[in-house]
Amino acid sequence: LGFWFPHTEPPLAFCAPTPSTPDSQAIFYYEALCVFCALREIAPRVQSHSRLLLYTDNMNTVQIFNSLACLPIYNSLLRHSVDILLHDELQLRVLHVPGDENIVADALSRCEFHRALCAVPDLKISPFQPPQWTLGAVQK
Repeated sequence: LGFWFPHTEPPLAFCAPTPSTPDSQAIFYYEALCVFCALREIAPRVQSHSRLLLYTDNMNTVQIFNSLACLPIYNSLLRHSVDILLHDELQLRVLHVPGDENIVADALSRCEFHRALCAVPDLKISPFQPPQWTLGAVQK
């Protein structure tokens, strides 16, 4: 898992190891989890009534967060995301970015920190831990 905020000073990046799995449902879950974790991380850093724009290279994740409709496996992620938005009075829009343009996030998600730093030399990379309640969802 990896996400970053290019407009903070300095640019901030976060990464967490993801279990490798060929299961497409697990991949989609981790993509949605990454958007949730980015939202959770940025919410306390912005003012109430802010508009947030997050990018992902996964169209399923774009649809989940923009429609607020999802399969049962994503319900908790979506519900907790809406809780953050309501509590902090934020607006969220998730847009698609082609994977080949998503260089920094792709590098972070693969723990390829040198590649991320080559793209953004002043990037400050920190580890993060997804909430415990999210970690068993893929096995269900």
